[in-house]
Amino acid sequence: MRVLAILGIVLSMMACSGAQSGGPSSGLSKDDAVLETVLLHEIAAASPRPDEALCLRVRGGPGNEPSVALLSAIQRRHPRAIVGSACGGGGPDPVRVNDGGGPGIVFDVGPVKWLGDVALIEGGGGSRGGAASVREVEYRVERAGAGYKVVSERVLRQI
Repeated sequence: MRVLAILGIVLSMMACSGAQSGGPSSGLSKDDAVLETVLLHEIAAASPRPDEALCLRVRGGPGNEPSVALLSAIQRRHPRAIVGSACGGGGPDPVRVNDGGGPGIVFDVGPVKWLGDVALIEGGGGSRGGAASVREVEYRVERAGAGYKVVSERVLRQI
């Protein structure tokens, strides 16, 4: 009986920790938490294949790269996430990991613009390259419990 009680406590603790997975990753700045939300939204929409690297770019960041904390947060859910400078191609050329690596998808977001408690972020979606097209979306991100969520998207330009 005592073993069942302990098992019940352990299962309850596991359920509680799972419920928090939708919140922002710990250690992220407010801007990085919002960028994480948008990147995860775009990654889910792109449905990456298991062999594709996720090449992350953050407009306005140092070198247009994600911060170390943001990259680590994305890698916890998507281990194939790498900095955008590790990839080449795009536009009419397929996206590839540099130095003979495999295929990739570029995710290009930012910067974060705050309007009070609401964040607006532009994103280019997940591009595999191989086409001369551009699609820019503005994401509206708001607080949701302990984290953030994309509440709307608006196409800014599409060529």
